[in-house]
Amino acid sequence: GGSLVVVDALALAEARAAAPFDAGLLALDPSMTTVITNWYGDAVTAAASQYLQRRLGLASLPAPNDDGCIVIPADDSPAKSTSVASLRQIYARLRRPDGCPWDREQSELSTLDYITEEIDELREALEDGDWSHAADELGDILGNILMIAQIAAERDRFGLEDTVALLSDKLVRRHPHVFGGERAESPEEVLEIWNRVKQQESHELNRGGSTTE
Repeated sequence: GGSLVVVDALALAEARAAAPFDAGLLALDPSMTTVITNWYGDAVTAAASQYLQRRLGLASLPAPNDDGCIVIPADDSPAKSTSVASLRQIYARLRRPDGCPWDREQSELSTLDYITEEIDELREALEDGDWSHAADELGDILGNILMIAQIAAERDRFGLEDTVALLSDKLVRRHPHVFGGERAESPEEVLEIWNRVKQQESHELNRGGSTTE
């Protein structure tokens, strides 16, 4: 791949310490060549190794060079990617005129039916405590969501970026006790804040705003 990401080993160790709340801390993807700098110190490299192998799906890591750097070559196979961006590219490719006839035949409503089925299967997996199966079913749900977003983009209705922006704005707006100056010490107080903000949004919408449910 033509893309390159450079990460300090200490940043990897810090991200490992933040797990499982490390989402978005580091942009790592098998489709990009990854260079890890400052590969020194047993504690740092041990934590960084665990993090890299989990995020990139590696069984082992290359040996560091004389400059204390590890270079992990890109794997251009779409099946190896761990990024949502690459997954979107797969769905876009499937929907192209020379893509998959079955995927091109799908509509937003037919895809919605599949989401309903997958949710039932996800519930069954979670109730059985089968986390491996749950991960697979959750992926199927994500795939169907991306399919609907792709169909919407083809019709120039909205893009996945619009959906993400709307959700991000809503989550920050309705959690002022996390992202603002308010305080909430209990789930009940959080629900009260959520409903109050939602009511304010409804008033703004009635005045011609664009907030969402």
